[in-house]
Amino acid sequence: MKRRLTLMVIIGALLLTALNGKSETNDISSGARDAPVRYDPPAKVSVQSSQFDRAWNAMQVPDPSRIDNCVVLPERDVDVPARVDGPLAELLVEAGDAVTAGQVIGRMENRRHQAIRNAAEQRHREALHLAKCDAALREARVAAEVADLHYQSRLDANERRAGTVNNNELLNYRLEAARALHNAEKAATEHERNALVAAAREAEFVAAEIDFEDCQMTTPFDGIVVQTSAVAGEWVAAGNTVVRVVNLDVLFVQGVLSPRLLGADMLASRQVSVSFRDSNDNPASLPATVSFVSPLLHANGGRQLRVKVKNKMIDGHWILKPGMVATVHLGSADPVMPVAAAGEG
Repeated sequence: MKRRLTLMVIIGALLLTALNGKSETNDISSGARDAPVRYDPPAKVSVQSSQFDRAWNAMQVPDPSRIDNCVVLPERDVDVPARVDGPLAELLVEAGDAVTAGQVIGRMENRRHQAIRNAAEQRHREALHLAKCDAALREARVAAEVADLHYQSRLDANERRAGTVNNNELLNYRLEAARALHNAEKAATEHERNALVAAAREAEFVAAEIDFEDCQMTTPFDGIVVQTSAVAGEWVAAGNTVVRVVNLDVLFVQGVLSPRLLGADMLASRQVSVSFRDSNDNPASLPATVSFVSPLLHANGGRQLRVKVKNKMIDGHWILKPGMVATVHLGSADPVMPVAAAGEG
């Protein structure tokens, strides 16, 4: 309003000056050439200097503690992709649905992945059974102990009475004891190998299980489905977006700080407020917290500011939505001061 009033006053003064000059020209051309020419200076427009200065400053210098034309952005906005190639078997949500973290929202064709998973599971069970079964190992150890006892008994007999067991027979007992001990060592190695095979089969089963689970698409957080990009039966490549989910609980409001502000780094974690107009064009405001002040300067000397807002729901609807335009109010108690005020101090 002040800008408009000042401009109207200036334009009125210029029009008055032009009209007076035109009036004198008409008088001269109408026959009053012999009469002395009378010159009346244009009326002086009275404008108080303080009013003019305030209006001019209002037009030229915006309030540095008020950041207008800020954009509202979602804190968490995720495109949920297909993780495997194939046809989309079913899509369980549509735009506007509320979802929770971990909820299954779609499935890819998974028959082949399921068959691979089942085969890997059976191999893992077989290997695990062999790894747990130590019958062969226990039998080999007992055989080695018995063979060694037979050999030791023959040695004792010869010590009590020389020649009781001839040398060839004694060597055979010794060979049998050594062979039994070797078989026990082989059985122990085989048992360890079975354990390693079981671990490998378990890893294969886990990988197959992951591939099978990748056929399902789940939401990473609570939110609202805002877009679906595929329909059931459509071929979808791995990495292509199927559903877009946005969380509206917490939002960001992003704007540019005035270059007239000093000490913008002191705004970090500061409590501020955000004003906007809701979907019904009613004024509304919410408390917010400064979450980021960019160290980089824009071309005009300003710096990017981002504040975090905890959204509010009224009658089942969020009052602040991504894409809205808002104003950030730094507050009257803000420690940051304009450049002019700092210079006066």
